Amino acid sequence: MARRIVFLLFLTFLSNTLSAQRLLGVSAGTSDIALGMYLNPANLGGCNDRYIMPLLSFNVEVDNNLGTIGSLSQIIRSSKKNGANPQGIFTYGGNIKFSMLAPMAEVRGPGIILPLSRQHTLAFTTRVRVLNEFYNFDKLIYKVAIKPSAQLSVNADLKNFKWTLHSWSELGLAYGGILADNDHFQLKVGFKVNLLGGVGYICLDGKSMSIDYKQGIDSFNVSKADLLFSSSLYGADNAINGTQILGNIFGGGGRGFGGDVGITYIAKNTVPKTTDFFDHSGDDYRFALSLSVTDVGSITYYETYQTTITGGGYLNSQNLSASIKNFNNLTAYLQTRGFVKRDSVNATVVYLPTALVGSVDVHINHHLFTNLMIIKNIADDAQFGNQYFTQFTVTPRYQSKNVTLGLPVTYNTLTQNLRFGFGLHYRSLYIGSDDVLLFVLNHQYGANFYAGCTVKIPNRPHRFR
Repeated sequence: MARRIVFLLFLTFLSNTLSAQRLLGVSAGTSDIALGMYLNPANLGGCNDRYIMPLLSFNVEVDNNLGTIGSLSQIIRSSKKNGANPQGIFTYGGNIKFSMLAPMAEVRGPGIILPLSRQHTLAFTTRVRVLNEFYNFDKLIYKVAIKPSAQLSVNADLKNFKWTLHSWSELGLAYGGILADNDHFQLKVGFKVNLLGGVGYICLDGKSMSIDYKQGIDSFNVSKADLLFSSSLYGADNAINGTQILGNIFGGGGRGFGGDVGITYIAKNTVPKTTDFFDHSGDDYRFALSLSVTDVGSITYYETYQTTITGGGYLNSQNLSASIKNFNNLTAYLQTRGFVKRDSVNATVVYLPTALVGSVDVHINHHLFTNLMIIKNIADDAQFGNQYFTQFTVTPRYQSKNVTLGLPVTYNTLTQNLRFGFGLHYRSLYIGSDDVLLFVLNHQYGANFYAGCTVKIPNRPHRFR
C-alpha cells in the first residue's frame, strides 16, 4: 500500500504541477521581452511595441538525483497494466544522498508591458508559484520507508536534511530603461518589485538523526534525533483546509516583498544594418552581456505551528507504518517510545530561492544566435525556504520577426548530466521544454513542459523620437 501511495503521488507530480520559471528555449536572448524580463528586468528597456499583454502561461517540471524514470509512455502502460505498480519504472541510482525537486510550479497570469518612451518601460505582472523540495535525504532510509521488507541493513548518521513545500503569489511592478546609448554600445538597467502573498508552507528541518536498522528485524533504533516540523497550513488540529489554501493565493497566509535587479550591456554592430521597424529579430548587435539577481526577498508567516522532536528510542516497523499517515498519531507514537515533543506557535520567515543569472548572447549571422547562461544558487540553505540547483546552458536559436526556435542544452549540477530541450515561439504562442527526453526515452532524471500566450500591439512607426 505504501508503495502505491508513493507512486500515485509521483504520477500526480508529473500530471498536475507547474514549474521552473526559466523557459530557456524562448526566453534567452532578445526574442521576447515579456519572457526575458523574468531572467533580467533590464531586458524591458528599449521596447518597440505600443504595449504587450502576457495572458497566461504554465510550466511543469520534476527533477531528482535519486534515480531515473521510465519514459512517459512506459509509465502510462505500466499504470494501466499493473494498477499503479512502480516496479520497473523507477531505477535507483548510485547516490547515497539525494535531493529532489518534485514539483517546481508556476502559473504566470495576466499582465501588461507599457513603454513610456523609447528608453523607459514599465511592466505589471502576476504569477503563482509552488516549490516542493527534498534536500540531502538518505537513499537507504527512503527505500526502507517505502518497502520495509527490502533486503537492507542501514546504519546511518543523517545531518542537515530538509523537506520544504512552499507556495506563494506575486504582484509585480518592473522597470527597464536605457542608461547609455551611442554608436558603439547600449547599457540597460532594470529592477522588479514583487508584493508577495504567502499561500503556505510545510517544512521538516532535520538537524541530525541516527538510524540502526537490521534486515529481518521488525524493530530498529533511532538516536540523536533533532527534528523541527514547521507549517503555516498544518495546525495542532492536524487539518489542512483546501478552501483556506485557495483563499491564501491572494495573500491570506503571509506577507512579504521580493524582487529582481539586473544590468545588460549590448555591443552594437559597427556597420549599421537596415532593419524593419517591426522586425524584432534584434540583428543590430554583435553580442549582449546580461547579469541579474532574481528572487531576492522573503515572506513572513505570523502564526505558524512548530513541533520539535528530540531524543531517541526503539521503533516497531508495523506500528510506525500505521501511524505515519497522521502527524498527530506519529508524534504520539514517538512520545511513547521515549522521544521528547515540544509545541509552539511562532512567526516564521521563509526565504525565496535567490539565484544569480549571467549570460552572453552572441549574434552569429543574421537570424542565428547562441546564448551561454549560468544560473547559480545563492540562497542560504540554513534558512527556511527553497533553492535552485546551479546549471549551465547553451542555447543556439533561430530568431526572426514571427518565429523563434531555441534548442537549450543544459548541464545540471543536481544530476550531473546533460538536458536537451526545445522552445518554439510563433507570433503570440509559445511551447517547449527545457528537459524533453522523458517523453521519448527511458532512464531520465526529470521532465519539463511549458506553454503560453502573449499578445503584442505593434507600435506606430517613429512614435518615440
